[in-house]
Amino acid sequence: MAEETTAGGKLPPPPERLVRQEDAFAVERSDATPSLAETYWVNTKLYPPRVALAPDTDPVARANAEALAEGTAAMEARVVAGGKVYLTFPTVSLPKPRLPESASFVYAMHGRRTVRNFNLSAAVDLQTISSVLGYSYGWNPSRRRDYGGFKYAPSAGGLYPLEFYVVSMKVTGLKPHALYHYRPRGHLLEHLTSFGNRKISSLFVASPWIDDTGAVIFITGILPRLAWKYGERALRYLLLDAGHAAQNACLVAAALDIGICPVVGFFDDPVHDFLDVDGINEVVVYALIVGSPKGGCGNSGAGFEEENR
Repeated sequence: MAEETTAGGKLPPPPERLVRQEDAFAVERSDATPSLAETYWVNTKLYPPRVALAPDTDPVARANAEALAEGTAAMEARVVAGGKVYLTFPTVSLPKPRLPESASFVYAMHGRRTVRNFNLSAAVDLQTISSVLGYSYGWNPSRRRDYGGFKYAPSAGGLYPLEFYVVSMKVTGLKPHALYHYRPRGHLLEHLTSFGNRKISSLFVASPWIDDTGAVIFITGILPRLAWKYGERALRYLLLDAGHAAQNACLVAAALDIGICPVVGFFDDPVHDFLDVDGINEVVVYALIVGSPKGGCGNSGAGFEEENR
């Protein structure tokens, strides 16, 4: 039987027992068949090269390195300057993102909450949506580079594979029960469709309260934007990118005393159909529920600063 190998040597055999001794809730497996997650993780590991490349002394290695760097820079320039654009759809210009001057980083960090108890009769204003989107995945005007710029969230290779979609239920300045796409370059929303009386909660697992919140932000990832450079590891990096952007959104919500609830309990393919994406090259990875919290967020950041002087 042939042994499976990688560029760095043999793959480790699947573990016979997958039990974390420190985890009282771990389940002992009786079979040695690796899960899909284990198989993916093992097969996307990086290994040191068998032969060290020496571009400083080897002219062939140097030429290859220069060609690779030139090609990579050109492709990165094309990818980072891209992003989805719905040219024929009506747009809504967003106000400039803004945070309260009194909201310090410590205030936002300590005040971050996953809010599930929303004021279901209150709307969210467009300024709030603008700030959440802008500081989550908008361009940072203070940091520029030749072929684009940088966003407020880090990204693998600076390739920015994410797209943001806003489902407006009750947002002042936006149509109710409407789907928008966020275009970071220009900081605007593109109105894709209205969905009438459709229950957005039908896209989620046991979350009927979502229908009466202010907005839902779906985050999707476009795998080819990373896969051309990172191969099978692209999925790892795409999920990390989504986490970076979502944490930015949570901190912005805390600074604004607005409720936000990150959710991953959604039905993938119905969401793909709703967003009109293929579910293969572009996939949904995250959802953020935004609304007015019932009784406020209870942000005690100032108290935290006082306690830790």
